[in-house]
Amino acid sequence: MAVLSASSTGYRPHCTGSAFSPLCSKGHLIDPRFIPVGSSIWNGSRVHLNQRRNMAMHPRRNRVTPFGRIEAVPARGQLMGNRGDLHDGHGAIARDWKVKRWIACRLTHPRGILATFDTPGRYTPLFFADEPTALAAGHRPCAECRREDYEAYREGWTLAFAERPSADAMDNALHAARLSANGGKITFEARLGDLPDGVMVTLPDAPKAPSLLWQGRLHPWTHEAYDAPMPAAAGAACRVLTPMPSVAVLQVLRASKTLPWPGFAGPRF
Repeated sequence: MAVLSASSTGYRPHCTGSAFSPLCSKGHLIDPRFIPVGSSIWNGSRVHLNQRRNMAMHPRRNRVTPFGRIEAVPARGQLMGNRGDLHDGHGAIARDWKVKRWIACRLTHPRGILATFDTPGRYTPLFFADEPTALAAGHRPCAECRREDYEAYREGWTLAFAERPSADAMDNALHAARLSANGGKITFEARLGDLPDGVMVTLPDAPKAPSLLWQGRLHPWTHEAYDAPMPAAAGAACRVLTPMPSVAVLQVLRASKTLPWPGFAGPRF
């Protein structure tokens, strides 16, 4: 699994890929999500082991669920994301989103651009267990650090809606499909058999327990890993967490014989 990172860079609204983690005094890699607010960690710094232990006890609130909620858990993720600057004046997360461009990025940027943490006025790094989690939360692939995945997603959008969109057009449509007027998450009802692989759903008897639909099975989601799968009856009713535009993209990519199915949507099993 790729290593997460911290540093001090400026706000880059279109891409938020991160790069290398700082090292402790014995050269061990440190997961920067555990660095306490106000820490002096910066790119290239070294941290004493007692501070490293403190990091493990106080994970940041920056892990995103399929419902789009931001939580504090010690589990690692496979993607980093961005919704703009979510900080208050003290560097703590005070809002759920700031901009409509909700993207999902690599953990390492191709040009070595680094992320900064707990810094008012700069974007807030968020983390996802995998791509299906990011899509369900309402994010899309980043156009800069994940260009190939972005183009696959945009091509699926073009086939689904008969119009080649700009990034802004997709972001506006996704925003309208993921949040209601009062800020709640928008979901919709469907039958499991009508949905493509890669979507997140809940069942009527477990509305707070998201599951990934993948290859005819439902995989119960957690931050750490998916639990043991169970059969997905085609006629079973469910509530879909993945915003409708992304469901449409996954649907056409799944049906396409010429486009890759879809490399960007692979789950973390």
